[in-house]
Amino acid sequence: MKKDIKIAADVMGGDLGPEPLIQGCINFVRKTNTKVVIVGDETLIRKIVERENIGYENIEISHTQQFITMGEKVSKTFRKKRNASVAIAARLVKSGYCDGFFTIGNTGSAVLWSRIILKRVKGIKRTALCGALFNKKGITIILDCGANIKTGVESFIQFAEMGDVFASSFINQSKPRIGLLNIGKEETKGKFKIQWANHVLRKSDLNYIGFIEGNDLVKGEVDVAVCDGFTGN
Repeated sequence: MKKDIKIAADVMGGDLGPEPLIQGCINFVRKTNTKVVIVGDETLIRKIVERENIGYENIEISHTQQFITMGEKVSKTFRKKRNASVAIAARLVKSGYCDGFFTIGNTGSAVLWSRIILKRVKGIKRTALCGALFNKKGITIILDCGANIKTGVESFIQFAEMGDVFASSFINQSKPRIGLLNIGKEETKGKFKIQWANHVLRKSDLNYIGFIEGNDLVKGEVDVAVCDGFTGN
């Protein structure tokens, strides 16, 4: 029997407040019949759910009024806001009650609480943010998109490996084409760590095609583009 997917949705940290995010959750439930646990101010959530007359068959509420704003320094919120909406959403996944969580709030807090509560895969040194860019041929997965300003050779390799696994599932490519974003395609271009990562990736089992430039992203030359977080962001 196919397992029903349940998503935790943090609706408290967005730029426009919780109401449009709650409405988005309702629209999503209507279109997909997926179960959603909405994490946020219960009074407001119930008001909108009842206004939309959707019922609670596929909607649950996890109440909190605590959230992390876009301008807050994430390290300072760790002890003060342990019941922030993004932290509760992550715990719902950790407990196995939900299969994944969604947030449109403070990116740093999403990375922090994911790392603390959900942990990294064993052996992975750094978290990476992953984005999807539409191009002429389909979709290119890009990582890292902002979790790490400084990226070493080992992390470039691991980002490529993680991108390969994700792209294989997300865009259904058995051997995704992987490129390393650089200031030029020539082997001599770029900083030493980029050149060394290129050397290691060429010897790997990945379908690595070499250095790529920014315009190759929109052309669809690769399925996975690897870069540091500053560039990706």
